[in-house]
Amino acid sequence: MSWKNIKLIFIKELVGTIRDKRTIIAMIIIPLIFYPLLFTGIGYFSKVGSMKSEEANSKIMIYGAEFAPQLVKHLQDSEKIEILIMEEDFSNKLQNGDIQAVLAIPSDFKYKIEQESLSNLF
Repeated sequence: MSWKNIKLIFIKELVGTIRDKRTIIAMIIIPLIFYPLLFTGIGYFSKVGSMKSEEANSKIMIYGAEFAPQLVKHLQDSEKIEILIMEEDFSNKLQNGDIQAVLAIPSDFKYKIEQESLSNLF
């Protein structure tokens, strides 16, 4: 096949494409309008969603708060964290989205913290 025939077929296909208005609309006009609108909308809604999540307070339940009073006091002083009283049905509240987390503090929490700080010294 010669280059002359290839050029002739290419021009014929190009003219056929330009003649078809639907093809022009699908190839040029829709992407020029639709894609910028799509990406602008995605950016806007993701920004709004992240702003809402930053503004919302996190509700957590603490189990074993008496074993780490300083930690609990620090969490209570935070503006973005709301401490709730530990209840028996915390798993249902967690699944329903009423609370965001359950913090379980073991009874030997203070001992483990002291052991960890001592091991870091050596």
